[in-house]
Amino acid sequence: MATRTASLVDTPAPQIEHPLRPHTSATDTHAPVGFGAIPPHWSPRRDYAGTFDEVWQQERMPLPPRDYDPRAASVAHPTLCFQPHLVPGDPLGIAGMSLEALAFTLPALPVSVIARSDVGGRRVVRPLIDTVLVDTNARRLEVTVRASFPVGRGRDVLRELVVDNGEA
Repeated sequence: MATRTASLVDTPAPQIEHPLRPHTSATDTHAPVGFGAIPPHWSPRRDYAGTFDEVWQQERMPLPPRDYDPRAASVAHPTLCFQPHLVPGDPLGIAGMSLEALAFTLPALPVSVIARSDVGGRRVVRPLIDTVLVDTNARRLEVTVRASFPVGRGRDVLRELVVDNGEA
């Protein structure tokens, strides 16, 4: 860490910075930012995990704590998590992570998940975009989608899930 501006001469600057908060001097202090995965024991993920106390051990374990927040499962930096979810057609851009900036539109995703339960019958859901991975060197995009359904109990049990990509 530089304590004087003069000590930065001929020293490479940080290579990853937030475009809205660029480093401009040796005294700048910014929160970490980047594309690296955040481990579960680091903040903010740890802060969302919930309370694992004696009450949890006696009454809930192995289920998550009642104050569990699903953001505990997200490995992305909070500024890379989108609410509302990204949707096909949304424009995205990445600058500074490859020799050339990338700009693209999320592609159409003709995926449906069809669930069938005893009482509830047939239900068709268009899954939400959960994760977007961009390989800037290969210029490749991977999109993961997510849908959830109650398993059910008693008379209304989930019997079947089918993922349809629209090609059938």
